[in-house]
Amino acid sequence: MIDIDYFKQFNDTYGHQKGDYCLQNIAKVILDFTNSENEHAIRYGGEEFFICIFNCDEENAKLKSECLCKIIEYCNFERDDVPSKCVTVSIGVHTKKVEELITLNEFISYCDKALYIAKEQGRNCVAFY
Repeated sequence: MIDIDYFKQFNDTYGHQKGDYCLQNIAKVILDFTNSENEHAIRYGGEEFFICIFNCDEENAKLKSECLCKIIEYCNFERDDVPSKCVTVSIGVHTKKVEELITLNEFISYCDKALYIAKEQGRNCVAFY
């Protein structure tokens, strides 16, 4: 689960039209990043996105998530209202084995918990649950 850091503040500072433009730019980066048939991305809520990667172990999920986080930062979508001076994201990750029986709602909840851990760790990072 991916959340644009301080997005409400972005909208309050720059307006909703620039906020929509920011969302479109982040969505393009995410869609370019999820280019295999095993990777699917959706917009999930206001400024959140959800990526599901099939056949991906925890180590690769960590590498891919950290890579995406850095790619978005290095895109340098400018903003002057945060110390980084650019748009960043926080990413929460949960992996599950095929034989592990959990519902989709539980899976999303675990990703959401991981996202909140990333935010608590200072944002612009990846956390696992």
